Amino acid sequence: MPDRPIPIHLPTVGASAVEYPDSKVAASVSLNDWLTYIEQCHPSEIELGLERIRVVYERMGIAGKLPKIVTVAGTNGKGTTTHCLDAIARHHGLKTGLYTSPHLIRYNERVRISGVPVGDGILVEGFEAVRRAQQDITLTYFEYGTLCALSVFANQDLDLVILEVGLGGRLDAVNVVEPSIAAITSIGLDHCDWLGSTRDQIGIEKAGIIRPGISVVCTEGDVPESVKRLFKENNCAIHQLNTDFSVLQNGNCFDYFRPIQSEAPIYKSLPVGEYNVSNLAGALKLAELLGLQLHEPSLHKAFADLRLNGRQQIISKTPWVMLDVGHNPDAMRALSLKLMQLKQGSNGKTIAIIGMLKDKDIASSIIELLPAIDQWHAVSIFGSPRVSDAHKIADLIRAAGGEVVSEGKSVVSCFQQCLNEVTSRDRLVVVGSFLTVSPILKEYEDGTWIKG
Repeated sequence: MPDRPIPIHLPTVGASAVEYPDSKVAASVSLNDWLTYIEQCHPSEIELGLERIRVVYERMGIAGKLPKIVTVAGTNGKGTTTHCLDAIARHHGLKTGLYTSPHLIRYNERVRISGVPVGDGILVEGFEAVRRAQQDITLTYFEYGTLCALSVFANQDLDLVILEVGLGGRLDAVNVVEPSIAAITSIGLDHCDWLGSTRDQIGIEKAGIIRPGISVVCTEGDVPESVKRLFKENNCAIHQLNTDFSVLQNGNCFDYFRPIQSEAPIYKSLPVGEYNVSNLAGALKLAELLGLQLHEPSLHKAFADLRLNGRQQIISKTPWVMLDVGHNPDAMRALSLKLMQLKQGSNGKTIAIIGMLKDKDIASSIIELLPAIDQWHAVSIFGSPRVSDAHKIADLIRAAGGEVVSEGKSVVSCFQQCLNEVTSRDRLVVVGSFLTVSPILKEYEDGTWIKG
């Protein structure tokens, strides 16, 4: 067991309850009451389309109260890009609103004002505003949450709102608003049942957040042809990695260039942390396009202070433990490269605890991660009808040639077992989904470890 684990620091959120005038819901509702209620409001967990949410959004009358909006879509890297832009803006004096999903511990993490999750009471007021405008229209959990966040932001006198798309882009609830600037991060094969089976098809859905004539930042150099055509048709000003801006990473720091590396860097030796440098550079480009007067000391503070739970997050060094919410082949490939680097010169084992959703490409994800993993534990996760059976995951690992040590345990019980068995030379990684990582963060939220 560890001598001194690295504590996980998350803002605390107070509880509250308010009177609700609609007896159909409850006489007095808390945030938990609201979350339970909106989970039951719509028969489907996911329903893409903007017709219903657009009507409710217009009834709420909040569009004119929102400041500049940056919308970020993509397969991987949305969370890093949005959080990084938020940190840059805050460190340059802006009051920001940030909407991301999903959450790891508390729903409040999804809606932040100047970097801090909002309190229960503010969210309850937002949900009430949605309910009043909703009338006879049904909304999904995500649609309800998106409108709630927009209502909160409209009443906070903000300088900037940053929105992370949930699924896709074109038909995602976040696309109900008109962005001032957009960003597209990496485009990979994920949510294929909903978005298409090729990068060209998925790219069209992701790029559906753009509007005619706006600036768009692309954080990968390889943009599908379908997306390029869409940009051209909409006369967008494109700012693409390795064409209009670039980065050069040197260890734990990077230099930012505009536009090419043959020139002197605009900003030097910015901290990378555990994040993909392309997404950090994309956030920096967004900040430039917003017209912020950037100062290198403030940028250093912003990047150094960036904290994003669940993204290659090391929560202990003795034993070595990492959490990663990666859930598609591209994310697993990036994690595998990181773990292989750590494995060099070590005679310890790398042990994976994996749980995934059944609508993900589990087989390809396992193949990407396989070279970095010595032993596997396939776990049962809960919280969605989309979770995959742990035994099916174990069968896929065996079929790929991996060694399965256990299967079917809960995430926490498996984690406890591994903590009791790993040596100081081993590395333990929990991976596969927000629903896989979340139980560990919840158990160790106070910085202590479960004994036994």
